[in-house]
Amino acid sequence: MNASDVLDQSGSETTRFAKSPDLEPIPGYRLLEPLGSGGFGEVWKCEAPGGLLKAIKFVQGSRSALDAGCGPAEEELQAIQHVKAIRHPFLLSIERVECIDGELVIVLELADKNLQDLLAEYRDRGQPGIPRHELLGYLHEAAEALDLMNIHHGLQHLDIKPRNLFLVYNHVKVGDFGLVNSFKVVGGGATPKLQLGAITPLYAAPEIFQGTISARSDQYSLAIVYQELLTGRLPFQGKNSRQLLMQHTGMEPDLQALPPSDRATVGRALAKDPAKRFACCTDFVEALATARTPPESVVVTAEPAANPPRQRRAAEDVRETPSNKAGTTEAVASRRSSSLREETIAGHQLLRCLRSSPREEVWEARAPNGTSKELRIIFGFNGRAAEFSARLKSLRHPALVPTELLDSEPGRLVLVADAIPRSLRDRLQECQAQGLAGIPRAELIDYVRGAAEALDALSREYSVQHLALNPRTLLLDNDCLRLADFGLAQLVWLPAGNHPRGETAGTPPRNYPADS
Repeated sequence: MNASDVLDQSGSETTRFAKSPDLEPIPGYRLLEPLGSGGFGEVWKCEAPGGLLKAIKFVQGSRSALDAGCGPAEEELQAIQHVKAIRHPFLLSIERVECIDGELVIVLELADKNLQDLLAEYRDRGQPGIPRHELLGYLHEAAEALDLMNIHHGLQHLDIKPRNLFLVYNHVKVGDFGLVNSFKVVGGGATPKLQLGAITPLYAAPEIFQGTISARSDQYSLAIVYQELLTGRLPFQGKNSRQLLMQHTGMEPDLQALPPSDRATVGRALAKDPAKRFACCTDFVEALATARTPPESVVVTAEPAANPPRQRRAAEDVRETPSNKAGTTEAVASRRSSSLREETIAGHQLLRCLRSSPREEVWEARAPNGTSKELRIIFGFNGRAAEFSARLKSLRHPALVPTELLDSEPGRLVLVADAIPRSLRDRLQECQAQGLAGIPRAELIDYVRGAAEALDALSREYSVQHLALNPRTLLLDNDCLRLADFGLAQLVWLPAGNHPRGETAGTPPRNYPADS
């Protein structure tokens, strides 16, 4: 949670706070400083039992309103009932909910800032918005959380805006669930429990103004968020709720501020008819990442809610076959490679992109002394570089591939290591090419023993785990086993509560094939 979480209907922050520092609205939870306030309540930073820092939100109400099941506090309480049991690394966690003297009190995970704050920081530096590669990483995470709510739980957030997308150690978490509704109930003939006065008109989908919601309402809002955070300009410029209602329901969006390759994709996500939008938020963000212009003739049809996003995408566009999907992946690497190929980072010339994902790229590079290096660029890294560099340099073991942090532009973390092209995966393929089932047992045991000894020693000495081991991170340097990427998962991804490389548990990293 952070400063601009609760806004009044006009979108401006108020500065009046009913609470005061050092109060304990819940025993053991001491208020420290206000973070934001608005028409329905206020948010404070607080110290929880054990000295932990949390955010605590107060939603105004009265005992009679709660008992009668009406008013902002009751509406938010009903919305929280929908999401309180959902767990996902990209959802801001709800840790406690209390009704105290008719007021709803919600204890939440404390974030560093929100994307509105980040946009302001970039604009203060003279940039129009958040750099595209960094922004797409954030939106991938937000889309994953929204699709979980949508596809698996039949819920729409209905208040997606930059102020409700929070940064926790440079990863986005969707927060503020006060308007969450079930579109399954609405689809069954009921009307949503949603007052128009509670929505943020700048980002609301047309169907919201018409008194209903769809499975793709959040996607519409996410498209507006993308344009605003990238360019600093909104696609609809209405000055009040009435003007915005007319524009969202009857006017085409102004997309001229966007790069030409983005306009068709954003335009499709902003279709007035929800059926003409992408099947899910992830599909929308992936279309942006690939700069793929969506075919106008494709009409998305409703599919069972149990289908995960990637299955829905295949059903949406029947012309995407495995072969041309592979071509799309190559196109992503090609476009991103062409934008960086001539770049030199701290004297290291980028030669060839080896792997690419929305969050990172791995390049073959030439060092200033002419030696071959492997250079990793992690996008969306906005702080603690010095702390991370010091921790990385402290790791010492003969099995580690020496890695150092390079100076780079804000928003990127750049690591360089010796290039060791041969891995256990390559050795496996060599053995299989010779007709063997796999690596001979005695040879493999030597490799595994070396890895185990190194991992145990590093864990004992530094309390750091690898957490992303696979055959490609176990390298063979003249038949000596070396550990690649050690410490990266724990020191970069896990501080945000995320699985290594930002993936959910049980799935392979995006930049490795599923069979690795």
